[in-house]
Amino acid sequence: ENKDTPHNIVFSGGGFPSAAVKAALLRKQGWLCGYSMVALQSENECHIEHIFPQSRYPELDTDFDNVLACAPANGGDTAIGYGAPQKADRDVSDVNFVFPYKKSCEARFAFALDGSVAGNTDAARSAIETLKLNNSNLRDKRLAAIRARGLTNRPSRQGLRPYKPATASEARRVADSVMSCKRGGKYAEFCVALFQIASAYADREEKWAARLKNKSPSA
Repeated sequence: ENKDTPHNIVFSGGGFPSAAVKAALLRKQGWLCGYSMVALQSENECHIEHIFPQSRYPELDTDFDNVLACAPANGGDTAIGYGAPQKADRDVSDVNFVFPYKKSCEARFAFALDGSVAGNTDAARSAIETLKLNNSNLRDKRLAAIRARGLTNRPSRQGLRPYKPATASEARRVADSVMSCKRGGKYAEFCVALFQIASAYADREEKWAARLKNKSPSA
């Protein structure tokens, strides 16, 4: 698509095809922010983020394997409170960071019903702190997605009924579908978090139903 682009380009100029690169990244990432899994509705909602920062690794300035589409549009705007602006130009490695493109990435993180996330390794815990993935704004966004699918604790167990809880079968359907690309190549916002939580929710509800059945007089 960019065969006429000069080979000696740099990211900051010289004909770098930023719009084409951003579009390709969005397709590759299923229209989710590469760090936060927030849905990106258009190219205007993200910037091109360098995983290995430009200030430290100028030789990777235009390496496609070193860039992500990330929120917000202004990569230096720290007002968002999480993600790429919080990482800034911090150096990263396998010791202190989890690279989004690695196959083991999803298994390094554990999402909870309250919208929070924990790391299963030192590198994941460091990444959570670097990217501020438990920032209250981001946590509330995850929580809203969780609640929208009814993946909350049963009211009978907590005495609360703010949302209609899902059944075990409904939770299974969420887990089975949420990791599939939708129309337009888009993934569901926070798909990994929803998959983990829906799967665990369904397991709990099935075990709860089995215990109730075993305790019933007709069992």
